[in-house]
Amino acid sequence: LGVDRRLAVRGSAEVLDADGVKGSTQARALAEKRAGQLRGLAPPQQRRRLLAYLARRGFRGHEIQDMVSDVLKVGDAGT
Repeated sequence: LGVDRRLAVRGSAEVLDADGVKGSTQARALAEKRAGQLRGLAPPQQRRRLLAYLARRGFRGHEIQDMVSDVLKVGDAGT
């Protein structure tokens, strides 16, 4: 059994919105934390793993891809 993935993602988004937390804010915070853990990997591998990590948590789409690119660029500038 279990809960349909789309229902779970929609329900989570509704709860976060009700609490004033935007999904994009949560995704970025997760991405930044995970990017720090992936620092030793080659850039294509970092991107692939970070996108997969976010997808497993229900974040997908062009907005997430753009945000991941931005997070990885910021991380590169800091090294």
